[in-house]
Amino acid sequence: MSALAAISFALPSLAVAGVAGGAVPIVIHLLHRRRFRRTPWAAMSFLLAANRRSRRRMQLEQWLLLALRTLAIMLLGLAASGPFLTRSAFSGVPGRGTLRILLLDNSCSMQAVTQDVPDDETTRFDQVRAAARQLLDSFPDTDSVSLITLASPAGRAVSAPTRDRRHVQSRVDAVTAGERGTDLNGGLRLAAETIRGSEWGTAGAARTGSVVVYVISDLTRAALGEDVLADAPADATRSSASAARDVAGMARLVLVGVGTPDGEKALDNAAITRFAATSPLPAVDVPVRFRVDVTNFGHRTVEGLAVQVHQEDRFLRRMELPTLAPGKGETAWFSAVFDTAGSLGLEARLVFAGESADALAADNVRYASIETREHVPVLLVDGRPGAAGLSGAAGYLAMALAPRSAAGDRYALAPKVVAPYDLTGEVLSAYDVIALCDVPQLAPAAWNGLRDFVAAGGGLLVTLGEDVQIPHYNEAAYAGGEGVLAAELGEPFPPAGDERGTRLKHEASPHPVTSDFADAADSGLFQSRISRYVRTNPDSDRTDVPLRYENGDPAILIRTIGRGRSCLFTTSADMMWTNLPAKGDYVSLMTNLVSHLAPARTGHRSVLVGEPLAEPLSPAGLSRPERPAVLLPDGQTQTAALSTEVDGVAATYAGTDKAGLYVMQVESAAHTFAVNVDIDEADLTPLSKTALAERLACRFDYVSAAEIRDSADLTAATTDLSVPALALVLTLLLCESWLAARFGAAAG
Repeated sequence: MSALAAISFALPSLAVAGVAGGAVPIVIHLLHRRRFRRTPWAAMSFLLAANRRSRRRMQLEQWLLLALRTLAIMLLGLAASGPFLTRSAFSGVPGRGTLRILLLDNSCSMQAVTQDVPDDETTRFDQVRAAARQLLDSFPDTDSVSLITLASPAGRAVSAPTRDRRHVQSRVDAVTAGERGTDLNGGLRLAAETIRGSEWGTAGAARTGSVVVYVISDLTRAALGEDVLADAPADATRSSASAARDVAGMARLVLVGVGTPDGEKALDNAAITRFAATSPLPAVDVPVRFRVDVTNFGHRTVEGLAVQVHQEDRFLRRMELPTLAPGKGETAWFSAVFDTAGSLGLEARLVFAGESADALAADNVRYASIETREHVPVLLVDGRPGAAGLSGAAGYLAMALAPRSAAGDRYALAPKVVAPYDLTGEVLSAYDVIALCDVPQLAPAAWNGLRDFVAAGGGLLVTLGEDVQIPHYNEAAYAGGEGVLAAELGEPFPPAGDERGTRLKHEASPHPVTSDFADAADSGLFQSRISRYVRTNPDSDRTDVPLRYENGDPAILIRTIGRGRSCLFTTSADMMWTNLPAKGDYVSLMTNLVSHLAPARTGHRSVLVGEPLAEPLSPAGLSRPERPAVLLPDGQTQTAALSTEVDGVAATYAGTDKAGLYVMQVESAAHTFAVNVDIDEADLTPLSKTALAERLACRFDYVSAAEIRDSADLTAATTDLSVPALALVLTLLLCESWLAARFGAAAG
């Protein structure tokens, strides 16, 4: 009876249905008997007398077959319900005990204050550590323990399983909650590797129930991540839910939840979820626009919030925010002007009114890194050079990128106009973007130079006109898709002599190039007339089309080549084929287009806590004997390492354990990096047991950290009985078939 009491089911409802299904053969037997009515008659009396001697044997055979059929149906239902034997700790593998693996969540969200009691500074990680200690105290001395931490990247705090409880306890006490994200996926994979690499992973020991894996975490939606689709590539990164199923297939999986599920007492927490410059090319003395997003992840309305922005010790802006309802967000915008060129770091911080509670302080501040420049150099190659002003094929484009004004305003873009024959004398790497305006043709070496320029990260804009030699462009510039041109050119449209014109089409989902016109379907951009353009044959898999004509033909095509972008504008940049340059929207369109093509110089300087810093080095930097230095947010100075990247050598630093502004000194220039906490850590609401079951889709036990003392079977191992039950069902079916055939033959 004690063994039967230790049997549990993952799906009890299926177990009940299986037991009830065992009554089906009995009901069929009873209904079959009711189909006949006995009527005695004289001749049958002699036959019954002759058959009376074999009646008992036939009844015994029928009862045996009925019992086998009933038992087979019942066992089939029980096997489908996921039966497993809960065994006490002393019943592990003889002489070896049970392997117990503890996964401790020490990510950023574990710094959250529980808020259960006023003025109580107990954090979620305090609960994690207390739960781990209680579990360690309950493990028998014969069991071996391994310890894994879940802060990204997951790591082994106790690598090899050990029975030394004092050592494991000291490692638990040494673990602290930092500002890194949660790597539950990696932690579960380390647990699986630990099982496979140990004596418990051999000879099917893991399936005998001698391994238990405990995950002590807040078990939030972000920690579990999205599951991998069934048709995903074989090398796709698998989710933590997939890793949990792998572990559940070789061990008992116990989830110890920290925090209250279902949001009944969700912690109050507001966070800055985004802080970044939206101006694509920040320049000196040119207003730079910034965006700050704030979200209320708590269950109560937050009032009196404000955002303060600083640049080092310089106060920039304070912005009051409206009341934030639970789950809602607000966006604040501001502009700032910088009078020096270089790499700059900014800080945005939440300010709470009065004594407003906030569980997690780490997500109340966010950092941004920008690089202001004196100007962004753009080279315009004019296929029809003019004397001055708006003359020539590039005149209107040059004026749009840097409009002249009596006030002497400064602009981020600094265009320079040259003739095609001057292109070979220019150092292309000195420019961010190069534009070809109605250039008839170029030498093969020039096209190769442009290809290398784009592949290295530069931007190329090609505009057309009457002088462009289409066959030459297709052969030398497109080169069957291997060249620098974004698409193969077709015939001009409409044909010569056709006076039909067209307009540009307003798209419902705008590209960054056309984002300024998302809600302006009646703007000058879409009212302009295009009298002629060149049709193209783009590769849909490699080419993006931000703007089209009304008939669906592409107007702007962009293709990524290496680390840069190549763009084709299928009409002219001047008034030859279109009156668009006479519209005010031409300035916005061309500025956005050139800004989109310009290389992003600071994208690599915004990372998450735990991710390495990397700054590419030039050949001159490699020749310096001293290693680059890194100034940490706390004022300490560290030395960067050198690593070989795909595109060259970079100075790297991996010690980003804290959020803040890091400054790397490379080649006499200071580069500021913004290191931020993973915003997924801001949502502190754990998933409920029902949601966990839907997400994981595997067998697991769940208990809250507060209920560990009351869970007597939490330290027990389990044995999966599904496979033995199915094997027994198959054996019963074979026996039933053999006996039915044998009894039938004997009766015949």
